[in-house]
Amino acid sequence: MLSAFRLLRRYCSGKQVLSLVFATALMSVQCTTYHVMLGGVSHHFTREFRGKPYNEIHHTVGFGGRNEFAKGAVGWSAQYMKNSFNNDAFYLTGQLGFRNITLGRFTNTTGFLMGVATGYADRFGMRSESPIPLAGFANDMCLYDFCLYQVLLPSYDGMSGLVFVGAKYDFRL
Repeated sequence: MLSAFRLLRRYCSGKQVLSLVFATALMSVQCTTYHVMLGGVSHHFTREFRGKPYNEIHHTVGFGGRNEFAKGAVGWSAQYMKNSFNNDAFYLTGQLGFRNITLGRFTNTTGFLMGVATGYADRFGMRSESPIPLAGFANDMCLYDFCLYQVLLPSYDGMSGLVFVGAKYDFRL
């Protein structure tokens, strides 16, 4: 955990780190499972924004929790990444998902996510609102506790829709 804190501290201001740590601590109460999110790649449906290509390799670190029930789960995630415009961005999302495939230790859970994201005020010189709302589809493919999570977001405010894939490790306390 200390190394994750150092990574956040290197790329973020002290105020941003404290805000993320406080939000994470507040939401992590009473979760049945937790997860750490690292790295990610995206693919945008249009290749450029205002004549410049999107950044599609994302340096990501995040933390979240989930409460599981019958064949579903309600969860949240807080993460930092270099977004598609190479800006520092923070994401806070909630997810609702339902397990639709279970084959031995392999599971697939599909659902929805909603939340907010910062880091979009300057988009290659274009000024805009920040934070922006997020809403889309989410999918987790897990083998044991190692997961690939996928997010599908529609176009918003002139930005291309995208598919994002990242790595996640689930654990229990």
